[in-house]
Formats: sequence, C-alpha cells, structure tokens
Amino acid sequence: MSNIEQARSDHIKRLALLVVDSGRPHQIVDSVILAVISSTPTQCTLQELRRELRHLAKLGVVRIEPSGASPAGVQVTLTRSGVDTACLRRALRERSAANKADLAALLQQHVGLDLAITSTAIAGALGCDEHRVRSLVAELHEDGIAVCEHPERGYFIAATSDELGEACTTLRSRAMQTLAVEAKLSHVPLSRLIDLLWLKEARA
Repeated sequence: MSNIEQARSDHIKRLALLVVDSGRPHQIVDSVILAVISSTPTQCTLQELRRELRHLAKLGVVRIEPSGASPAGVQVTLTRSGVDTACLRRALRERSAANKADLAALLQQHVGLDLAITSTAIAGALGCDEHRVRSLVAELHEDGIAVCEHPERGYFIAATSDELGEACTTLRSRAMQTLAVEAKLSHVPLSRLIDLLWLKEARA
C-alpha cells in the first residue's frame, strides 16, 4: 500500500471511529457512518468503509453485527477497549485540527493538473488557513507523496511522470533560491556553500 493509500485508509478509520463514538451507547448502522463521512471532503464507498470497519474489528476496537433494520447492512459499536484505544484518543484530539491525513484524503480526488484545487478551496474544506495548507503539503512531501503545485490552478497529485518531474524541478528551484540567499548572507560563493553542505551530509 502506498503512502497516500495508507493515509486515506487511516483517515477513513478515524472518521468512522468518531461517528461511532458520537453515537455511544447506541449502535450505528454502516450506511449512517458512510453518509457522515461523505458529507466531509473525503469520498468513500460502502465497500471501502466496510473493509476499514473489518480491520478495526480485528483490532478489537469495534464490534460488528448484522443490522435488524437492513438485512444487507451492519451495526457498529465501540468495544470497551475501543473507547480507551490510543487510536481513538488520537482521533478525538485531532477532531478540530486539520492534519496531513485530511489533506491526503482530499487530494485523492484531485489527481492530475486538470483536477487541481486552490489552496483557498483546500483551506475552506479543511477548516484551516492557507499557511496551514502549505505546512501540510510540506509534510506530505516528507512522506514521499507527490503533491504538485501550479501557480494558478493550485495543488494536485501527480498523475504522470512529466507532472512529477515538473514538481521536482519547482522544488529544486526554490531550494536553490534559498541557498542563494544564504550564500549572500554568509558571504560565501554559492558553489562553495553547496560543497560544504554536501560534505556535511556525507559525514552525517
């Protein structure tokens, strides 16, 4: 499973836990969980949701039983250990704070330049400011997720090798601009500064 797929999986689990927790002590039908998740920027199919619920059940976090109201559906409740699980506590702490999993899940719907989304739209969807969006993009880059940025259209996941190459070129250009400023402040030629940084990394 890729980094972005894992982030999406974890995000769906966290949202499902929040919905089930909000319904305690009552059982929550999976179709209701799906409806709540679908009201967020994350789009999820019933099949995906049930897969994540089965995984949570294997971990002993939730209990899944047939739904009396819908023969094809299931009812979900938190187990005793599920209420105290670290995963749930972390989810509750992050309820009001946009995180990289939220952004990764949102960008799953914006693969390729033609589906790019502006930072303003992302901020509105995640309930944060654009500075936070840029920080989350940086975190996804550190996780190896190919988030690209177009100066006019916004952010998207690279769909082709060309889009990925352009994103890497943009990041490299920004890095060189930053190094050029550091070189001027340090009164060191840029080439010398790069050599010094390379030696430092080689010795680390």
